[in-house]
Amino acid sequence: MLDTVVASADIADVVSVRRSRVFSVRFSNPRIDVCASNAYKAALFMSREYNLPPFEASIINNIPCGCGLGGSSADCAGIILALKKAFSLAISEEEMRRTAAMFGSDTPYMLKGGYARLKGRGEKAEFFYSRFSEKILIAYEGEVCTRKCFEVFDESGFLGIVADNDFMVYALVRCDKEKVFTSAKNALAPAATALNRFADKISSYPTKGFKTITGSGSGVVIFGADEGDAALCRMLGAQVIESAVLSSDRCGSGI
Repeated sequence: MLDTVVASADIADVVSVRRSRVFSVRFSNPRIDVCASNAYKAALFMSREYNLPPFEASIINNIPCGCGLGGSSADCAGIILALKKAFSLAISEEEMRRTAAMFGSDTPYMLKGGYARLKGRGEKAEFFYSRFSEKILIAYEGEVCTRKCFEVFDESGFLGIVADNDFMVYALVRCDKEKVFTSAKNALAPAATALNRFADKISSYPTKGFKTITGSGSGVVIFGADEGDAALCRMLGAQVIESAVLSSDRCGSGI
């Protein structure tokens, strides 16, 4: 069972819906298998469940795939929110959450975003308020399937990293930067490192000050990053996105 603290960052895919002659879902990232995506499945389900007229859902992908950033679940939540708004659907928040849960354990969380602690399979969300906001660097190379990352974790018994999430929530609520950075740990990081050489290379990079490197999937997240970190990641062959963790006040309302 999961026990993880999550937050929103100022990087997002753009989901739009418009009436069309035929039903379709399109991604700007050509590597995404449309029919296998949760966004497509959610769109098809809502089309049939609510007897919607034909529509085209278009998704501009800014969130890199395979980095452990929740892009697939975010797209799915975006589809649900966009269809509700586009067709003025009279559905409750609880009904939206039930629909979201059909297409990913953390998709109900993505309907709202912000700071939360997820438990179980990720479907149990405990939201909390935090003013904490910090620049981060997202660096990635290639893609790692989340399911494969969990499989390697289970098979290899990577139990060396244990995060104190009670302490993390405590630090976030109090906006204690040093405590947030020192408690930012991810038990999936060793499994992700085993699947991706870039994660292994950057994880050996010595941190200084409050700088912390963590992450899952094929990407890593560097808290307290500077221009030197970005240059190093590019030198190592990674794609780099400069972003920030958002405070609760800066997150969208969602549902």
